[in-house]
Parts: sequence; structure tokens; C-alpha cells
Amino acid sequence: MKLFIAALAASAASFGANAMAAENPPIVLVHCAFENAQVSGHVTAKLQKDGYKVVTVDLPGRPGNPMSPDKVSLDLYRDTVVKALGVSKHPNQGE
Repeated sequence: MKLFIAALAASAASFGANAMAAENPPIVLVHCAFENAQVSGHVTAKLQKDGYKVVTVDLPGRPGNPMSPDKVSLDLYRDTVVKALGVSKHPNQGE
């Protein structure tokens, strides 16, 4: 779990550098265990009303992004969030 959080922080940092110029930076909402992106609907609506671009993510293995449990991993979760952010997995390597 620490690796997942570290990966998200690194992704957010690289994404945040571009967002700092914006008055309202984009916000990414990732659901908790046993949920999907719909759980943040009320928060998404409020943030959008306040002028934020909101990206929600359905993690693999949850309704909305079904996958066999044996194929789900923290690396896959990380890659899914990074893809939603629209940044490369290794921004310093140009991939």
C-alpha cells in the first residue's frame, strides 16, 4: 500500500507542476475499497460547479471496470490512475 501511495504522490507531483498555472487545478478522485467511481458523484458535482475539472477513476476489479481478481494488482491500480491523469508512467524518461 505504501508503494501505491508513493506512486500516486509521484504522479500527482509531476501532474501538479502543469496544474499550478491553472487557477483551479484538475482534481482526481479515486474510490476506496469495495466502491466504484459513482461513490464520489456528489463531490464531483460540487467541484465541477466550483469550476474544477474532475477526473474519476474506476479501479480494475470493481463494477465499471470488471477484471478477474487474480489479475488485479497495485501496479495495475497505479497505471490506471496515471493513465487517467494523462501523464507518462516515467515522466523523466519520456515514456
